[in-house]
Amino acid sequence: MNKEEFRRALMYGFGSAIIFLKNCNNCEEYLDIIFDFSIHNYAFDSQCEGSRVQYLWDLILASSNIEKLQERIMKKLEDDDSSIYHYHIYQLGV
Repeated sequence: MNKEEFRRALMYGFGSAIIFLKNCNNCEEYLDIIFDFSIHNYAFDSQCEGSRVQYLWDLILASSNIEKLQERIMKKLEDDDSSIYHYHIYQLGV
């Protein structure tokens, strides 16, 4: 799966992204995409779709880079407390 396909899978919440990460030998190049989705809620309608935190947490676990991503997420939480995604970021960080 290339980066654009991976981004599309995350946008739609496809499980294929999680399966891909579990089987990926080097997931480092996808961490920036996961981080971007972790600090923004790209749901088409977040009121109807609800939170994607559990899905994103499953992605983080599958990436085998939990500490690295959590550290970046917590840093973002500390740096920007006025973000409209503050609660979303907080849920992933803790």
